[in-house]
Amino acid sequence: MTTKHHGGAKGRVSRLVSALLLVAASLFTLSLSSTGSTTGTVGVSVQQPFAQRWNPTRVPTGVNFVGDQACAECHQSKATSQRQTSMGMAMELVEDSVILSANPTLTFQKGNYSFSITRKGKQSFYTVTDGKETISLPIQFAFGQGKAGQTYGLQYEGAYYESLVSYYDELKGLDFTIGAPRGVPTSLLGALGRRLSKSETLNCFRCHSTGGINGDQLQLEKLAPGIRCEACHGPGADHVAMMKAGQRELGLASILTLAAWILLT
Repeated sequence: MTTKHHGGAKGRVSRLVSALLLVAASLFTLSLSSTGSTTGTVGVSVQQPFAQRWNPTRVPTGVNFVGDQACAECHQSKATSQRQTSMGMAMELVEDSVILSANPTLTFQKGNYSFSITRKGKQSFYTVTDGKETISLPIQFAFGQGKAGQTYGLQYEGAYYESLVSYYDELKGLDFTIGAPRGVPTSLLGALGRRLSKSETLNCFRCHSTGGINGDQLQLEKLAPGIRCEACHGPGADHVAMMKAGQRELGLASILTLAAWILLT
């Protein structure tokens, strides 16, 4: 029993020493670019590693997302499977929306207000009317998969709105959006939905998409729907450049991995 006990202790010590050496090596690698930019032997500039400064909900100005097609060049199975996860499907482009395509006509009634979502080609339109006046708008984005509700992003007179009604898988139809008042709307604009502040709008896109935020500005032309690789691992431009240049250590230091997160938290 004594010999077995000491053998187990030695094994634990050996593993601990190995882990500490790994930590030291990793921290040394990360420190290569921790004080600003460093130029490698092939002349590619590396900024302070994202493992030390990347926050998925606080995207700094000027970051360069390369898209998960670049990630798939080396990590094809992971990039492909990620798109099919709940996080990967946190947002749908309207033209590709499975729910909106499968439900070309959706209706809902509350008091004298009628709501409808109708499909025309690759676009869907959100319409609300009180019988006298009508607002009809193209849906800009579809947030969620329908399990807890799919809510629609609308734009009206320069502002973004969260649709008053959402689609629910369980109902196979429309009902009030979670958190919205369930009474009869007091106005046509109230029936349209909730007007979002700038910070609320940014938060919607931060949590449901990748690459659509640059600092405190929307850049919807660069948006990828859902939580893709770079939303959690950080913008991959430096990582891709380093790896293609054969600078593996700098490449690994320029992207957030689980190992780096454990080391730095």
